[in-house]
Amino acid sequence: MASPRKYYGSTMKFFKIKLGYVVLLLVALSIPSTLLLVKQQQITTQQASGPNDSEKIVNGLEVTNEEINQRIKDEYGDSYQKYVNDAAIISQTKNQLLKEKVIQKEATRQNITISQTTINNALKEENRQDTYYNRTAIYNRLLEEAVKQAVISWRKIDAVTVFRNPLASNYTVLLNDAKNKLGQMREVILNGSSIESAYNQINTPKDNSLILQQEVLVTKNSGWIKALYEPLFQLKNGDISEVVDSESGSLILAKIIDANDTPYDNFDSWYENQVK
Repeated sequence: MASPRKYYGSTMKFFKIKLGYVVLLLVALSIPSTLLLVKQQQITTQQASGPNDSEKIVNGLEVTNEEINQRIKDEYGDSYQKYVNDAAIISQTKNQLLKEKVIQKEATRQNITISQTTINNALKEENRQDTYYNRTAIYNRLLEEAVKQAVISWRKIDAVTVFRNPLASNYTVLLNDAKNKLGQMREVILNGSSIESAYNQINTPKDNSLILQQEVLVTKNSGWIKALYEPLFQLKNGDISEVVDSESGSLILAKIIDANDTPYDNFDSWYENQVK
């Protein structure tokens, strides 16, 4: 089963643009590499409201010594005897097993499933042997990623972002030009076009500083500066944002293509609420 020390994240992919724009844009937007979505088409989810405080998911769950010993044996193999009586390893293993059980219980409650096809594909992509240990590790990881997405607030967006350097001598001219282009795109979108069509139509001749991003998952814990992400959470699925700018010189025009609203901004706060 999954080692508590093994954790996988997904990576965000940007369009190839000039190196100077990449550095400036990433600094300005502060977009981390973990922003991209779980492969939703491979994971079946059904949204549901969280349990009341009197209905903690952890209620009725326990981790037995047999389970702890078996996990240590699975993880450490021939070195099992070296770690089976290690208090820190035992505590770490117990916490991991409890976390997996809480996640499994929430997944069951929300009808979240991971298909065998998804696990098979992950085994191939990661070039891992088809063993019980590896299949279970992948299952637990994908299930955790899916539950994380189900229990926190987020917006999935198609967007056009742009950065204008506030230190440039002609910053005001550059900023107004960017606002004007994004404003024109917004009008095209409001008339029924996709954000990609609007981008291709207005961004001619092509300005490589305007970056089209599609199916980007934005959470309140994504690392984006507040001025850019906060307005998105005032919008619902299908809404088009205004042209949003910031003091850092970053601008965004976004369409909400999916949304999730819960009381939690991050997974840790949700999990702590289940086990406290």
